[in-house]
Amino acid sequence: MRVIAGEFKRRNLHTLKGMNTRPTTARNKENIFNVIGPYFNGGTSLDMFGGSGSLTIESLSRGIEKAIIIDNSKEAISVIKKNIEMLDIEDRVKLYKDDYMNGLKALADKKMSFDLILIDPPFRMLVIDEIIDFIDKNKMLNKDGIIVAEFYKDNIFEQEFEEIYCYRFLDYGTSHIKLYTRGER
Repeated sequence: MRVIAGEFKRRNLHTLKGMNTRPTTARNKENIFNVIGPYFNGGTSLDMFGGSGSLTIESLSRGIEKAIIIDNSKEAISVIKKNIEMLDIEDRVKLYKDDYMNGLKALADKKMSFDLILIDPPFRMLVIDEIIDFIDKNKMLNKDGIIVAEFYKDNIFEQEFEEIYCYRFLDYGTSHIKLYTRGER
């Protein structure tokens, strides 16, 4: 796996071994960033299920200034640490080894908000509506910020939120992506 564009373009990243994680494919990652970016002018991102840190590192490479990554896997945290150390970006990334909701609640308690939120849970976890609802109610997405939610094609979620709405749906075969924002519809 490698970084596609920006400051760390073509840099190879460490990945998790085994079948417990399903990293976003290079094609999907490139398409996501072509739609939402492709580059950022600063800002802060939150990655809810870090995995190898690939999506966060791509966003940092493309101009996001700071990032927070939450993952409850010791192995994932270890791989993410290797990747951020290899790229010398430890000062730009904070890691939280925690359950997704506990981590989210801790950030809400600190009144944190984000410009980019990445939600890419394991395909069988049906938590995207729950996470976005919490983010919406706690005003954790900045105005005109973007949520990228990647999910398995058979997972259906259609919840309406108070201030956050889906503005784009992307179909990549077994993987689907919904893009959300907060602001005027």
